Amino acid sequence: MRFSLEELSEVNVTEDEQVGIREVQDDIYSGATSGRKSKRNNHVGNHPANQIPSDIYGPCYPQLYTYIYDKDSFDKRIFDSLNLALDPKQCYGTCKYIYIYTTQWIPSVLEKYSALISVAKRENIHIRFHVFIGHRTRSFELYL
Repeated sequence: MRFSLEELSEVNVTEDEQVGIREVQDDIYSGATSGRKSKRNNHVGNHPANQIPSDIYGPCYPQLYTYIYDKDSFDKRIFDSLNLALDPKQCYGTCKYIYIYTTQWIPSVLEKYSALISVAKRENIHIRFHVFIGHRTRSFELYL
């Protein structure tokens, strides 16, 4: 399985995804992505959603927004996202979309979790990445 950015096909983004993209772009321009993403409330736009990182533990929603900035652990955030969506003690059966906004891209981490990613796809969980590298944003969905 290959996770090279050059080999992934870009997708159109939804309005919900655009809210997250604008937030990350604002953080990029303000320099906030050079550290870790601050924990936040569980709303994206005008509707509730699960988020990583977050201090709020509550009900599960169909959408999970994960933010990975320069000093966040790409590995931990990917694992936490997949775990939240697939663990019966968390949001299994409810979480159907994982939107990952990242300023990092580490294919070896995705290879490490490829079995979990395949399980998520079999469970009809869509995993969409928005990668902010340099001055370019790439948006794509993992199809395994």
